[in-house]
Amino acid sequence: MRTALLVMVALLAEVKGTSATLPLPGSGGTAGTSSSSSSSNGPIHPTFQGSRVSDRVVKTNYGKLRGRIIIPESKFGITLQPVEVFLGIPYVSPPIGTLRFLPPMNSPHWEDIRDADHFGPVCPQKLPIDLNDTAQAAQKMPLARVEYLKKISQLLINQSEDCLFLNIYAPAKVARSNVKLPVVMFIHGGDYDWGSGSAFDGTLLASYANIVFVTINFRLGILGFFPAMEHASRANNGLLDQVAALHWIHRNIESFGGNPDDVTIFGHGTGASCVNFLMLYPMAKDLFKRGVMMSGSALSAWAVARDAPMYAREVGRHLECPTSEATAFVECLRHRPVQELIGAATILDVPDHLSAFGPTIDGSVVAGEPRQEMVSPTSPFAQHDLLFGVVKFENSYFGFSSHEEKHGFEAERRDRIIRTLVRNLYSYHQQEIFLTIINEYTDWTRSIQHPISILEETAEALSDALVVGPIVETGSLHAQAVAYRRTHSTTNFYVFGYHSEESLYAQKTGCVNGDDLPYVLGAPLLGTASALYGNYSKQEAQLSEMVISYWANFFRSGSPNATDSDIDSKSKIRSERVGWPDYEPVHQKFVTIGMKPKVRDHYHAHRLSIWNRLIPKLHRAGAGGAALSRDHHLLEDFDNQASYAGIVRNISLMTVSASAPVSISPGQQGGNPSQVQQAHQPPDIEGRPLLPHHLDGSEQNRSSESQFMSGLAGFPQGTYSTALGVTIAVGCSLLILNILIFAGVYYQRDKGRGDKDKEVASGHKVQRGGSKLNALPQISQRSLDTSPAPTRNAAQKSVHFTETTTKRRWQCGLCQFGGARPATRYLARVPGCNYPAFCC
Repeated sequence: MRTALLVMVALLAEVKGTSATLPLPGSGGTAGTSSSSSSSNGPIHPTFQGSRVSDRVVKTNYGKLRGRIIIPESKFGITLQPVEVFLGIPYVSPPIGTLRFLPPMNSPHWEDIRDADHFGPVCPQKLPIDLNDTAQAAQKMPLARVEYLKKISQLLINQSEDCLFLNIYAPAKVARSNVKLPVVMFIHGGDYDWGSGSAFDGTLLASYANIVFVTINFRLGILGFFPAMEHASRANNGLLDQVAALHWIHRNIESFGGNPDDVTIFGHGTGASCVNFLMLYPMAKDLFKRGVMMSGSALSAWAVARDAPMYAREVGRHLECPTSEATAFVECLRHRPVQELIGAATILDVPDHLSAFGPTIDGSVVAGEPRQEMVSPTSPFAQHDLLFGVVKFENSYFGFSSHEEKHGFEAERRDRIIRTLVRNLYSYHQQEIFLTIINEYTDWTRSIQHPISILEETAEALSDALVVGPIVETGSLHAQAVAYRRTHSTTNFYVFGYHSEESLYAQKTGCVNGDDLPYVLGAPLLGTASALYGNYSKQEAQLSEMVISYWANFFRSGSPNATDSDIDSKSKIRSERVGWPDYEPVHQKFVTIGMKPKVRDHYHAHRLSIWNRLIPKLHRAGAGGAALSRDHHLLEDFDNQASYAGIVRNISLMTVSASAPVSISPGQQGGNPSQVQQAHQPPDIEGRPLLPHHLDGSEQNRSSESQFMSGLAGFPQGTYSTALGVTIAVGCSLLILNILIFAGVYYQRDKGRGDKDKEVASGHKVQRGGSKLNALPQISQRSLDTSPAPTRNAAQKSVHFTETTTKRRWQCGLCQFGGARPATRYLARVPGCNYPAFCC
């Protein structure tokens, strides 16, 4: 669970004393059914109270639409303008029948005026846990999370493959104005497997921020992220659905008062990773200007589904489809009922923290490893403004039981959780990485580790590994790319730390994943209880005002800081606002959002350096080093299922080559070694030692592990020791050689110094002993330079040299230079003369 869906706030709002209710996806439809595009036959009939039908008819390229006017009202006296809503608009053709597993097609046209007053069905899906048995569910996650999923499940009942609809929330006044407003398209989260755009109410954000807000449905799970199978299917159809929605917005949003050239995409959790992928997709670069990534990025471990083909074939085998030939395999799955497909996909044993079906590297939509694409000089990544952020505890408490959330757990449980994380994310030096994590996330100042403290430290480790580390690295790469390419784009980072007293989670838990989203969407502005959250206080409503003002400024200009907009003129929030500096790689400044926002820098710098620097280097050393014994890279007691806390990857023989170094972050688990890219830059994928099954304690798997260990018997166990010995020997030899060279140089220097001393002594002897011809060649350059200028006898054309030391005059030959040069002296050897002479 990497996102928290915000249900329609209070079934919208109080409207002048009455409750204005928007229709929600409730009962009346079944998975696999296809709904009609006509509102009269829609599965959900609107029961608007206190709202009215809009006076205008909006003309799009595909037909005419009529919406409804909603007038939200806040009990805190906050001004909220009327909003015109258009619900259940089809943006592509239904992906049913032969279009299953294929990219989206153009939207169909309709003739009559379409009443856009109800939501369309949600895409086929299944929640990640059985909610019929609350006690059993509470053993896997906190009770508050269970209750949340129970409520959200009521919004996901009406399902159909004909689900690709969008919803538009626009200020009603734009109908009478020529001003075009910024457009925001929201991409929901939910592990790529569940969720719906219809569960997010955009009324309050559109009203307060004065923007056009759009939510969308896109295909999920195996239907949205079925891998490419030669020419029979295309990968990443869920992402292509989002691109198709952007195309629809670009062509039609102006009719709703939006500016098609000022679009921001905004995602949470897995929706944020989708935003990241779209920022890297060249074909989408002109469809939006900015991206908002909340609690997710393309560098997280779960962001890329690296084994989707394997899981697709497992589904095929379960449904008795032929898997040897791609066309027959895909055609068989196309004819299976959607309920069977979803059911088979949900029983897969997927390792913890990884995704079975999600975005895959297909060379097209996702062209390559996300990190390589971010730093590529041809990537559009740096052309977009980026706002990204996290909460205090990301993706952490959701994985603990209700009992553990209240009472904590011992170190043994922590070790099993961290061992599971390490085994599923890394392939090399697993034991060293495990010990590094335990050492970093242990409070060594305490003589006794309390279970609650161990729980909190484990939650921090999971948060940093799976969300915080990857998204901060993504922001740093964006800031570096912007600085290098000078694109004038902006990068801004926030940390949301406020925990509401009305939160479903205990106060000691702190701010958890999804707690920031209601404040962005404006849920506290009404002051009334919502379907998922309790009442908000006036102070929390003001906090929501401040958050919306930051986001609205970013939607308009790419900077969260104040502009001349109406929002920033409200004194009650201006007094609390702080200037939000850009995030850049050196100072790494960010804003902590709470009742008293503050500017900070280097968020958890030491902790995050473990995940973004140290561990990748440890892993890279194993991936690019010499061939070592298999057990050198594995965890101790790696085949003991009781030492893990969840589903883990199986171990197979892995070829460890000394090829190009590999760059790995906490979020980059590997694929098949044969699929590792060999590019001009170090590949961002590690060879992954996986069998197409997972360790579950069965006899078959234990037999496989035993066979694996038996196969190690013939492996040269001394390879590592031999290599180490050779390295030490070579090092010692070089050290001795350096010592000998140094000694020789030192000896020659002392010898030269002794010879010079003898020459000086000899020169002094000449000075004391009078004139000795054999002493003249010892005259130094300095003594010659300081001698008086020689005199020239023109008649004899000879040179007279006065030797200052012996005070004797020497005459020798003719001057070879000629001419009078009183300013310069030349030391020359005249032919036939055995001694040097001056020519002036």
